[in-house]
Amino acid sequence: MNRFIPSQILRALAGLVCLVSLVAHADDAEIGKALHEELLLTERFYHDEALNEFVDRIGQKVAANGDWPELEYHFFIIDSGDINAFALPGGYIYVNRGLLNFLTSEAQLAAVLAHEVAHVTRKHHSRRDNTNTMGNVAAFMASLLTLNSNVGEAVSLWNAARVSGFGREMELEADEWGAQYLYKSGYDPLAMIEVLGILKDHETYMNRVARNSGRQSTYHGVFASHPRGDTRLKEVVAQAGMLPPGEAYQGRDEYRAVVDGVVFGDSINSNAPPGKARYVHKGLAITFAYPDDWVRTTMGSTIRVESREGDIVLTLEVASISDQELTAEDLLLSHLSSEELHDSRQLNENIDRNEAITGFIETQPGRQRVAAMKLGSNVYFLKALSPVPADEETDALHLEIMSSFRRASNADLPPDREYNIIYRRLEPGETFLDLARTSVLGQSAEPVLRLINGYYPSGEAQPGTWMKLVE
Repeated sequence: MNRFIPSQILRALAGLVCLVSLVAHADDAEIGKALHEELLLTERFYHDEALNEFVDRIGQKVAANGDWPELEYHFFIIDSGDINAFALPGGYIYVNRGLLNFLTSEAQLAAVLAHEVAHVTRKHHSRRDNTNTMGNVAAFMASLLTLNSNVGEAVSLWNAARVSGFGREMELEADEWGAQYLYKSGYDPLAMIEVLGILKDHETYMNRVARNSGRQSTYHGVFASHPRGDTRLKEVVAQAGMLPPGEAYQGRDEYRAVVDGVVFGDSINSNAPPGKARYVHKGLAITFAYPDDWVRTTMGSTIRVESREGDIVLTLEVASISDQELTAEDLLLSHLSSEELHDSRQLNENIDRNEAITGFIETQPGRQRVAAMKLGSNVYFLKALSPVPADEETDALHLEIMSSFRRASNADLPPDREYNIIYRRLEPGETFLDLARTSVLGQSAEPVLRLINGYYPSGEAQPGTWMKLVE
């Protein structure tokens, strides 16, 4: 057996050592910015100017009272009904819209943001990755340096990390330092205990729902590593200090003002990629995505999507397949009465080119991109229409839309309607059962209303209390 290591392996190992060294000293802000730009392509952000400004103001206030105030922080709201918050290196911090539905005060929001700011200031990302996932970080940095397609895979690794958290000890450290930031910012550090109670109540409810339906439910969001009544959490929070009675700012009125009207649960755009609208035909069980500022029209068996200016147009037609032995290319050429398809390729890398193909045909204005996909007993023809030959950028957009065409599933369907949080004062004699009887939430109304108002699993609010409802 050859006892010597081949030179190419030695060079690769040397390169990896250099890369790991680079990662260890990489600028957190640069890494965070690169990851954020990838998130812009994979996550939908919630566009509510007043709410975004509110979250940013509270986050900046807490961060300014942290121990890395010179860092530039960025705060964002993810348009997701899931309950979570997470941070990326370099001061990029995100809170899900779903979590905002369940908080009841500015102080509680500050507690969540302070916890995430502490993950950044304590450099938990690099500390975790240096011990557990340096290979993943090295892969990410390599993808940045070479600008290859592994960036998306690296982001998936970071996304998994944001769900799994940093482990018990680092989470407690984030609580300890976050509680100090809260105290210095004029918020009661006990707001962290309040948030934990809210999340644990929600976890209890979801577990109960799962058991009743024969499923399992596991919560992996923010504060997930803490048990209910966490003694160590109470200890680290108490160490931050207690503000005198009346001096701890809660900000319930301010919070109510910006959360009133926010979407509750799934949004109507939750089934589409960022910046895209999704068309779903329930009868044919097909779907595709296109720019959300385009116009869609239907004429018989033809669906047409076009830019507002009308200079970029794409059509979709459906026809029955008379002979399943015919390939997608055979069907496409027959449909277009054309003899040749130029620069043909698979439309979707996961579907054989005999079933889904794209290419160009020659027309009077010039080359025109076309595509065909066989699904069941039907074939779907896609055609780009332009008065002049499409430039490279326009053709790339045509190809992106065509490549998004596929069979639809229930996950692609938008909710039947979009619900919103509204506030009103509780009338004398009204109970949660009364509120539930007229709620759009159906059988789950009473426990959900209790959860979003902080009264789960029992208890009643006093008359005149501002109550969150869902309409």
